[in-house]
Amino acid sequence: MPCQSTTSGPTNIGRYVIQANCQKQQVLETLETKIAKHAQNGRNYTKQLGFELFESLSCKLGEIKMDENVGITKKANIQLSLCNFKVALLPSLEKMQEQYDIENDPKKYMESQKERLWEMFKEECKDLHIVVKVVSAISREFAGAIKTAISEKCQLGVIDNLRYSSGKGLSSKMSLHAWMLIEMAEKGDFQSFVQYLSNPIQSIKTFTSKQIEKICFQENDTFGSSVLKEIYNSKVREILARLKQAIINVNVSGMIYRDSTTMKSWWSILLEYINEELCVKTDMMFFDDEAELDLKELSDKLMLELDSVEETIINAYVSRLFSEISTSCCDFFTADLLACQNVCPFCKALCELHGKHDHHRTECHRPQGIAGYFNHFSRKLVTDLCTTSVMCNHRFKNSHTNFKYINYREYKTVNDYYASWKIEPLPGEAEAFWKWFMATYNTELAEYYNAKEADIPAGWNDITMEDAKRDMRKWYDI
Repeated sequence: MPCQSTTSGPTNIGRYVIQANCQKQQVLETLETKIAKHAQNGRNYTKQLGFELFESLSCKLGEIKMDENVGITKKANIQLSLCNFKVALLPSLEKMQEQYDIENDPKKYMESQKERLWEMFKEECKDLHIVVKVVSAISREFAGAIKTAISEKCQLGVIDNLRYSSGKGLSSKMSLHAWMLIEMAEKGDFQSFVQYLSNPIQSIKTFTSKQIEKICFQENDTFGSSVLKEIYNSKVREILARLKQAIINVNVSGMIYRDSTTMKSWWSILLEYINEELCVKTDMMFFDDEAELDLKELSDKLMLELDSVEETIINAYVSRLFSEISTSCCDFFTADLLACQNVCPFCKALCELHGKHDHHRTECHRPQGIAGYFNHFSRKLVTDLCTTSVMCNHRFKNSHTNFKYINYREYKTVNDYYASWKIEPLPGEAEAFWKWFMATYNTELAEYYNAKEADIPAGWNDITMEDAKRDMRKWYDI
């Protein structure tokens, strides 16, 4: 009766260094994300932020799962090294401080607004036709509202673009997962797989963030500019087109039999058509809002002025817009696609289900040796699948069983987490990708888990990386 065990990994210092580096990178990314979110809202460093960073770091340190063989001294040393993150985070905090000082310096602000304020002053002082003044006031209001709304509009545009034009890589949890694994295979770096095996969810989040940035700044073959800039331009034009249509709707609504109107009455009707599109003032507080205006002249001049507004806003595009929306886009996809983050207790394959479900399951279990399971007597990594193990009289033991043997068929008796997984007793084989992976990195896996190399089944060594990638793309339709 075969017996299998799992180990936390090698006892040599190299393994601890690998684990510490993985944990360091994950915790650092979490803290930098918090700083970036805080800085997005134009805020300076506060005691509250410092407290949140400290609490987050403490929480992450508390979540670190070390090998059973690691003594308290080694774990303490690893925690102490992680505490040095404050040195790595100082540049981010200093950058936030500099940006805050620039944005909140009243002298610099007044200097930056000097030309705009002067133009406003001159417009009010000149003896201009009332319609010109009204058009100027309205166009300024629209321009300000568009600049306020454009980040959210672009965020939605980026999400739509990524969902439908990224080769289906962001269409589902498993397609995103497969996309990441294919890129990792192409890099040929076992260290990236080590980070993935240590924390698959964090690896997927990091990959998603990098792919979003890569796609956003990818040059559009049709327009010769970045995808993000084209989304920005498109959203600006969409908003202006709706505003122009709203103006037309006002003219053909209750005012169809009138040749003149007042600023107050015309603006109140326009608001009915644009309230869902833009957030603008309900009362323009125009100094002469009861003066009679020629309706046609008002509309014609405003249409021309909106063309100028469109050109100005499009020319004002800056690439830092990405920093304002990247975190939200990444959060959207991870929340949408990674709602369930549970992994199989044996092979560490992700649960494939979405939404609320009673039991976790996956159709693609992996060779258990990938997660560190080895034969207790030979110490060789095993190539068995979870679905075949629960069919047989195989036994396993690990820290969850207090290293007491339990029959695979009775795995649900271990604890609630094991019981939450539904592993069907079915014959079958692993995906070509995981056969290739285990055959290719057999030596590295054995060294990482402080075990012996697996006896690779016949045919696994014949699978090429291209075969593995092709099978993965076909299976997940990417």
